[in-house]
Amino acid sequence: MINKVKNFLWPLAFGVALIMALQFGLFH
Repeated sequence: MINKVKNFLWPLAFGVALIMALQFGLFH
């Protein structure tokens, strides 16, 4: 159960961080 949550949250958090970094780079 914990492993499934980790496997779901890690890519999600990484994707959000990547999108935020891209937006920061594009608009600033």
